Amino acid sequence: MVNTVPVQSEKPQFPKQPRHLPPDPASSKGMPTQIRPSTPPVTEKWKSNATEPTSPYFTPAENETFMFATRHALEQALGKDTLGRLEELLQNEKKLTQDYIEYLEETVRQKSGVASPMLNTLVQKEIAHWKAKAESHSESTKTELGLLRDWNVRIKDKKDMLQEEVKRLREENSMLKAGTERQKETKENEKERDKEENKRLRTRNTQLEAEKDTLNANMQMMLEESVALKAEIERLKNGSAPAHKQEESDIEMKDSHDEIAGANKNAAATPGKNHEKNARKRAKVKKLRELIIVQENKQLSAKLAEAESQYANAQAATLAAHEELVRKLQEKIEELQREIRSRDEHAERQHHSPAPASTLMATSTDALKRKDKKDKKIKEKKKPKEGKKKKEKEKKTKKKKKDEDMSE
Repeated sequence: MVNTVPVQSEKPQFPKQPRHLPPDPASSKGMPTQIRPSTPPVTEKWKSNATEPTSPYFTPAENETFMFATRHALEQALGKDTLGRLEELLQNEKKLTQDYIEYLEETVRQKSGVASPMLNTLVQKEIAHWKAKAESHSESTKTELGLLRDWNVRIKDKKDMLQEEVKRLREENSMLKAGTERQKETKENEKERDKEENKRLRTRNTQLEAEKDTLNANMQMMLEESVALKAEIERLKNGSAPAHKQEESDIEMKDSHDEIAGANKNAAATPGKNHEKNARKRAKVKKLRELIIVQENKQLSAKLAEAESQYANAQAATLAAHEELVRKLQEKIEELQREIRSRDEHAERQHHSPAPASTLMATSTDALKRKDKKDKKIKEKKKPKEGKKKKEKEKKTKKKKKDEDMSE
């Protein structure tokens, strides 16, 4: 706002009554003084002055709306009481000057025939002086009115600017209110979403715990089965040797029976030839038995190795799968616990200090990025394990092929 500086014109201070009038020449020369006329001519003059204004102070060439606007501006700048007092002072001063001028004119008219020309000139000079003062007063009021017009134009421009600023501020206020309402709605929606997500995560956590329990039970069952299979393999290993011995004893008994039968049949034959033939047959039978036993042992050892390798592979695969599942479940549980903690902390922060929606989006994107990184790391860790498993399988297959070739 521009500081209002009201322009004060030089206002002549007129006396309420003429103090020192020039002495009457008739009284000084001993002539009889003329009787002054009564006041009716003066009152008529005042009435004529009231109907026809003599000074341009009361008839400025302004529009009524402009005068009302200037009056309103002056009331805002100076105050209504001070403006009223200034108007009263100006009216009183104007009235005093007019009354004094009329009084001087009346005295000149009354004494024009008798008074000396010197007195008339003095009176006329005084009248001219007061008229000049009144004109200067009117000029100062004109300049003051011009300044007030300029000031009124400035005030109007300032008022328009302030109205535009108020309008802009109201629009901004309405926009801010709408934004706050939207933020409240988004916060409420996010709270509901967080509640639903927490419920879902809790249910998922319970499901994962149940799956973990079932997997642990399955692992226990598989371990028991593996122990039983190991015991069965040990039993088979220990029971294979007596079976071979029984077969050998059966073959020997048959041979002995055959020898006895041959000896009985060939009793008439020469004893030397029968003995040599029997010895050769026994040697051949022993060799055949030894070859059969060796082949059977090779086959059994190959079968046992294959069964052991299959069981070991199956057990390793199942254990690795179960360990991987358990590890994944533990990681998921840890991630879910971290997410629940982060969501609880985030909800507490929102409850204490509300944050914008952009920060929530940033945290969600950061969490997603962290999950992607963890998944990538897990995949990278799995790759070398899978490569090792493939290499071990290839080695085992090569060993099996070598054993089969050797057995053949």
